[in-house]
Amino acid sequence: MRTFSMITFTCLLSLLFVGTVHAQTMPEPSGVTVSHPNWPPRRGVMSHNPNFKRTSSRSFYKRKSEWRKIIDSTWGPGLPLAQKRNVFDTYTNFIRAHNTTFVYTRLNWDSVAAYWRSRITDSTSRGGFSAILSSLVHELHDGHGWAWDAVMDSTPLNPGTPILVDNMADGDQGGAVSHFGACLTALPDSSLLVYMVTPNHPLGLEPGDIVLGYEGVPWKELIRELMAAEIPTEFDWGTSPSAIEYYQLFCAGENWHLFDTIDVVKYKTGQTVHLSTDTLICLQPTTPLVMGAQIPVPGVPMPGWAMSDGAATSGAVTYGIIQGTNIGYIYVYHHEYDFVGAQFNAAVTALSKTHGLIIDIRFDIGGWSGLNAGIARLTSYTGPTLESLVRSSPTDLSALVPGATLDYSIPADGLNYKYPVAVLVGPTTHSYGDVTSHQLTYLDNVRFFGKSTNGAYNGFLAYNLQPNVPGFVLYCPDFLIVDEHSPNTQLWGREFPVDEHVWLTPTGAAKGEDDVVKRAIEWMSKLTYAHDVVVNPRYTPPGVDSICITTTLANPLNHDALVRAIVTESSGIVRDSILLFNDGLHGDGSPGDSVWGCRIGTPLDEGLFNVSLRTDDITQATFVRLPNASLFTTAGPLALDSIYYLNQPAHSYIAVRPYVINNGKSATVSGATVSLVCNDPIVTSVTPEAWGLGNMPPGAIVYPSGGFKVNYSQLTYPACLKLYIKLGASGYDIWTDSVSICFTGVADKEPLPTGYTLEQNYPNPFNPSTSIGYQLPTQSHVVLQVLDVLGREVARLVNERQEPGYKQADWNASGFASGIYFYRLEAIGVENPSKTFTQVRKMTLLK
Repeated sequence: MRTFSMITFTCLLSLLFVGTVHAQTMPEPSGVTVSHPNWPPRRGVMSHNPNFKRTSSRSFYKRKSEWRKIIDSTWGPGLPLAQKRNVFDTYTNFIRAHNTTFVYTRLNWDSVAAYWRSRITDSTSRGGFSAILSSLVHELHDGHGWAWDAVMDSTPLNPGTPILVDNMADGDQGGAVSHFGACLTALPDSSLLVYMVTPNHPLGLEPGDIVLGYEGVPWKELIRELMAAEIPTEFDWGTSPSAIEYYQLFCAGENWHLFDTIDVVKYKTGQTVHLSTDTLICLQPTTPLVMGAQIPVPGVPMPGWAMSDGAATSGAVTYGIIQGTNIGYIYVYHHEYDFVGAQFNAAVTALSKTHGLIIDIRFDIGGWSGLNAGIARLTSYTGPTLESLVRSSPTDLSALVPGATLDYSIPADGLNYKYPVAVLVGPTTHSYGDVTSHQLTYLDNVRFFGKSTNGAYNGFLAYNLQPNVPGFVLYCPDFLIVDEHSPNTQLWGREFPVDEHVWLTPTGAAKGEDDVVKRAIEWMSKLTYAHDVVVNPRYTPPGVDSICITTTLANPLNHDALVRAIVTESSGIVRDSILLFNDGLHGDGSPGDSVWGCRIGTPLDEGLFNVSLRTDDITQATFVRLPNASLFTTAGPLALDSIYYLNQPAHSYIAVRPYVINNGKSATVSGATVSLVCNDPIVTSVTPEAWGLGNMPPGAIVYPSGGFKVNYSQLTYPACLKLYIKLGASGYDIWTDSVSICFTGVADKEPLPTGYTLEQNYPNPFNPSTSIGYQLPTQSHVVLQVLDVLGREVARLVNERQEPGYKQADWNASGFASGIYFYRLEAIGVENPSKTFTQVRKMTLLK
């Protein structure tokens, strides 16, 4: 049985961006300080010396009898025995105390550690010791486990140098990928497809060529032999079985320095050629390469890639519309800065008018900035998705408890994208890329294409708490990610449920076509599905009218189809189910057009009702669901009861507070919002966009905790403005009202509150700012504090004497971690100090 504890993790402010609907690279905001953890070193500027001269014609691979001697002599004897064992013990003890995957692997860690420790002797060289560390961490089969001597990263990959490397992307101006000058991906027969090549490649490689191996031996056999021989390695390990195999295969080109000749099948001729690797010595690093098995898509820029201090500094998100289509496309390369989530949200917003969307995360190295807000714009689902577990005991290797690290909840959003979404994934979808893949399964009309993801559902809670041993790269994950709805179901290390297993092909690569993208577009172009649901009217009194539901049906192949509307209560209980028709008799436009419709009777009781659709493609025997596509209500109506306004000519705005009444007879309206719109040309803006009204029982009159500011450019008295009041719930405008306000520059004073009140903050949950309203019936000394869950003050918003009236304080929590906070108001009457008021309320920060 799991017990609960709380571990906090500080996340910085996510900055909002506004995108435009064209090919776009999301920039990093200027003047913003960003942070990243102390990532393990990545291979640096020059992977080999272009002036290197071979000292022997014999390859490292052919000199099998001398492998150990070559490894020992390359880096020398290394540390004394006691120090080597101390490094080893520090790392193994950290793994024993913090690693979270023993619950799945059932690995006898003490036996594993004892075996590899017994291999360390006085004669174990520096290279041999690094190989032991790598072999040890390989036992974990984890994409977040790294262990090697840091000197290996600075050692040039000259011919014959005994290092086995595996990098997904280049370092600053080169790296292990540019060391070969081409990107490879594994094919089903374990050969390696060339799909991207640096110009004028020394071997004459072209997209579509296939690398078989070296010196007449297939690479799938070579890699196993080299690993069994305990060659020092710098590996990004896979986690799921297919990812582990993939990572061992796609690094073939990066390891040419171990061989004399390379075996290549030329696409244009079909002939197998055996080429000398000597020509690769002259290869200079060019544009950094990324091995994500992605071929450029016309109309969509790919993210650039550059590394600085171990973290990607280029834009993580790019987007555009695929040339010749109305299909949006988004790349996400990493989550390594706090504003990446805002970049993704801006991309989704900019592409919201497209008729299909492709999200490409085949190369996603992870990080910590979630995409929650952008994902919320694509789905009708709101709520938790994943949670993090940590070790509860350093001795019980399988005992885990929830630990609050990153927020994986999907907030409410009014957009709810109605068109199909294709998500492209693969083995280099890693770490937070795995998290994003799982969260995207909550989309309403989504299909996954590619290969299984890495399966690395874990990470580093505190990078600086990793075993810090100078001269060594030693990392081990210390939290595990599970599905919050099913925490006992294993996600880590499993094969991701891809809908269509499709990958690059030699013909596609030779043509410059991405076969995965091509198949995703084909799926969208042939899919039968309903979208753009309209309910009219959204409000009607109970039992006195009927409601018309219409939808547009995409049916490009003219298949036989059925469309059904399902009406549910907000709790999910089904109230009605009815077929839609395309006969022109059901509010559906003309017979045979793309609009389908139906009429349903109004429920006899007051409530909020959701409308979902199911489209059945009879021809293909498939169906598509569109949950919570729209809503209507019989509760209320909500209407404007009265309005208070006060002109502030010195500041060029009018303060407006609407009082809203629930005219219903039985239902409490929850989650309603009020917003103001004014189309008068002198009005420059109305802020904020909306206010929450909380719970509104029948007959209740409620006003927002804060008011609106109607900002204007110039007023000529007497003046009269017409304000349109929109009242809504769940992201929809349901009730509307209007009022005209006229004044001569002097307005009546608002009546004073009759008592002290501390109102619920809005919005709640919030990110990163919220407003807190309170009322003072008399002049008072006011202290308004924000407290953490332990009752410690983390912010003081007000500490002063204030006049009576309706007050508001704002809290910007950009520097605070997600979680539960409390706010406390203490007010002491100035004229009567015995008149004291104290109240505490709870609020939730979700990032």
